[in-house]
Amino acid sequence: MSYKKLALAAIVALGMVSSVQAEDEVVPPAGNAAQNQGSGTIKFHGFVNTGACSITPETQNQTVELGSIAKHVLDNGEMKSTPKPFSIKLENCDTSNLQDKTVSTTFTGDTIQDDILAVTGDVTGAGVALGLENGTPIKLNEAIVNPIMDGSNELHFSAYLQGLGEQGGVTPGEFNSSAQFTLAYQ
Repeated sequence: MSYKKLALAAIVALGMVSSVQAEDEVVPPAGNAAQNQGSGTIKFHGFVNTGACSITPETQNQTVELGSIAKHVLDNGEMKSTPKPFSIKLENCDTSNLQDKTVSTTFTGDTIQDDILAVTGDVTGAGVALGLENGTPIKLNEAIVNPIMDGSNELHFSAYLQGLGEQGGVTPGEFNSSAQFTLAYQ
């Protein structure tokens, strides 16, 4: 074999080896920087219940904004703020194993007076009260029964700040309160 043919064979063989190696390398597309341009972690959390329905994530744990309430509203007249609506949304309901096709909702929490939830923060002389959609006050620790059907259902409630009628009225400032709810299907 001549020197020229040997050199040509070596060049062809080298080209084949380098193209095989190139297939193993990760080469970013042209014009795309190979650096990290953002990253993060996505966490997933949930709970599997034994009830007839799933509670939508956005209504399982929620915050009801009662707003900025003028002190005189809580010291005079009805002594309560404007009720703010909230709901508990149920989905994927299967009522086939329910005798009455109802759901009972029971609210609990730390109280300052009968059925008035205690507040934390600067405010004194007031607490948070819960009501039905029509404004009827809710008694804590007592079940509220609603009919349900297969599919999606929405349970409607309201919350408001209630003045307690104490000497000196309500102390202004920021407040927080919380209630827990439990569902039972019949």
